[in-house]
Amino acid sequence: MTTHTDPFLLLFWLLIAAVICALLVILAGNALAAAADPGAWTWEDTALQATFTALLLADRSQTLQIRTEGREEYFSVLLSERPTHERTNRLFAAYLIGHTAVAIALDKPYRNLWQIGFILFETNNVRHNTKVGIEARLHF
Repeated sequence: MTTHTDPFLLLFWLLIAAVICALLVILAGNALAAAADPGAWTWEDTALQATFTALLLADRSQTLQIRTEGREEYFSVLLSERPTHERTNRLFAAYLIGHTAVAIALDKPYRNLWQIGFILFETNNVRHNTKVGIEARLHF
């Protein structure tokens, strides 16, 4: 039996890997500069960005579960009422890349406000979905 890989799913995971690699490169490149420049990217920034990324992946997982199960609890201004797998992946990939790009561009303390604000936003999304019985599962 042959299986076909969804090109959007592959692109989604490649973009996730690229963002994670970019965060590691930025962290490594700015490790020495952090002492001289208090606005440089730090371990705290990496931890906050990793937390946001984990919550975003949980939200994506729950969104795909809602879509697969046809649940009625879902509402999104950006996604349609029944978003396709591809549309969901594209939106979440763009969200992750855009959020990370802005976080990299901002100086402290604005970077931390940006990251913490979106962590709280995503925490609320995941919490709400969990309360109505939607688990965060690994969807490929």
